[in-house]
Amino acid sequence: DKSLIRSQFGSLSIAIIMVIIFVGLILRSLKTGIFATIPIIAAIIILFGVMGFSGIPLNIATVLVASVALGIGIDYSIHVISNVKHLMKTHDDDISHALEETILISGKAIVINVISVSAGFLVLLFSEMVPLQYFGFLVALSMIGSGVGSLTLLPVILILDNRRAVKKMENGKRNKGNGI
Repeated sequence: DKSLIRSQFGSLSIAIIMVIIFVGLILRSLKTGIFATIPIIAAIIILFGVMGFSGIPLNIATVLVASVALGIGIDYSIHVISNVKHLMKTHDDDISHALEETILISGKAIVINVISVSAGFLVLLFSEMVPLQYFGFLVALSMIGSGVGSLTLLPVILILDNRRAVKKMENGKRNKGNGI
């Protein structure tokens, strides 16, 4: 049992690194790939906390949930980041406006997707097999966590990164003006 868990956590670590790289390539920034995975990693950590608190055992069914959460949940972050990047190009790099539009437009689609995917997995609660019940509940919970994280945590990360970039750019202009 412990070797299964160790193996799965090793696989999950590799999967996270691969997702960061692939998303970084798609979005043309490794940093953005890291940002995109943060809400999903947070959801997975919370998921394992809920499992421990609720006494849900790590077994062959429940240990796969994190990988499924990563694979499905990254979609929400990609939608948010892609839309924000597009809107910033068309609205003079205004992060506030870009995030507001993204939440209004993509946010609705993400919420609908979270609800439908979660509902689909919650059907497994009616299974006679307890591991499948756990799997359905945990995947639904991780989808909700990933969706909420992509619509709350990710915008905060993007705002903080934007502020840092603006400050760095302003300092560069000041230094050039001073002959430094």
